Amino acid sequence: MAKIDLQAWLIEQKISVDSYNVNELIQKFQDEMKKGLNGEKNSLAMIPSHVGIDNKITKNKWVAVIDAGGTNLRIGKARFDEDGKIHLECLSTQEMPGRDKEKETKAEDFYKVLVDELEPFQKDFD
Repeated sequence: MAKIDLQAWLIEQKISVDSYNVNELIQKFQDEMKKGLNGEKNSLAMIPSHVGIDNKITKNKWVAVIDAGGTNLRIGKARFDEDGKIHLECLSTQEMPGRDKEKETKAEDFYKVLVDELEPFQKDFD
């Protein structure tokens, strides 16, 4: 993740930073995010978007990876090698279907995008 000079960015956006301790604000924001992700009462609506697993990770087996966020949809395939290093391939990024509130996106349209993106490497999955 690229680091930015937050204070410079705030000034560029014409947001006065003179009366704020930027590092303190960042820490408070991160604390609120952590509380939200842990299901604690907080000021941010955070939704944990990861999926845990109960089993050991199978090495050298391709799986589909899908990141359906609010802004972008990322789809590809991934596998872990013998050393536990992840390998990602065939990654695509596009605007998240339904992002444009002006146009309604039906469930079947969303799933069609997933199928269209995953179909070229379906032979890689069991």
